[in-house]
Amino acid sequence: MIELSEARKIAKDFIIDASGVRDSFRLEEVYLDETNKIWKVTYSFFQKINPLNQLQFALGLEERRVYRTVEVDSKKGEVIGMRAWSGDKVEAR
Repeated sequence: MIELSEARKIAKDFIIDASGVRDSFRLEEVYLDETNKIWKVTYSFFQKINPLNQLQFALGLEERRVYRTVEVDSKKGEVIGMRAWSGDKVEAR
């Protein structure tokens, strides 16, 4: 079975490959689903808002924080899938 640190790295690498985002990562949540033997790793990162609406433009809000949960098979160390975190929150900067 893979350890937590390996599951975190696999999840982060998968998000980088899928989104192209390489910085502003923040680990939000991680746990092992004992029943299904799956690591569920949630990261957040900033993503450009495109197109900006007038209010976002006026306030200079060009990015928003998005959240993604990656499921990693705890035995094989393979990504099963990625989804938007169910508690999707938006934080502008």
